[in-house]
Amino acid sequence: MLNSWVPKYLTWVFILKTTLQVDDELLSEFQERVVKRYGKLKGPQSEALAEAMRLWLSYIGQAKNTRVVGGGMDVIQEFDKLPEVARKAFRKGLFERSDITAVPLFFRFRKTDVESLCASFTSMWGEAVRVSGNIDSIETGGGVSYTWQLPNEKKFVLNSFPDTLSFGLRVDEPDFKDLKL
Repeated sequence: MLNSWVPKYLTWVFILKTTLQVDDELLSEFQERVVKRYGKLKGPQSEALAEAMRLWLSYIGQAKNTRVVGGGMDVIQEFDKLPEVARKAFRKGLFERSDITAVPLFFRFRKTDVESLCASFTSMWGEAVRVSGNIDSIETGGGVSYTWQLPNEKKFVLNSFPDTLSFGLRVDEPDFKDLKL
């Protein structure tokens, strides 16, 4: 057998390489902007090209991508990966800086989008302790807010509208009736 000499722990890695032909001016502008944003060209050029591809797929209606900003990030991310973005932001303490906002790069968020996001957050944080608004109103331009209780009296909040989603942490306000002056 030909492959009998290959160790079992050896992993095969295939690298796909594509040659693209673009206008020299466009390539130069692209590379200049990559360097301005990331400070270097080598690795970030691939990231920026992947981001451009996600934008184009959303533009032609073949993917659901969002622009995610806040907490020190500004990235193009697939909608289905928003729960993982929230989990990582929580672990890294990024919600201490600000809420994170996702803007659809497709037509708009639908009721089913919000429901799937809520299901993911429920699997992470448990059942929502409070819901303000009606999920059906997303289809007509309204909004709905969900709150999950976390340890240490913090709450995770998702505010959902057709044109934006935002999520972040809240701390319970002190009860002033217990405050003695």
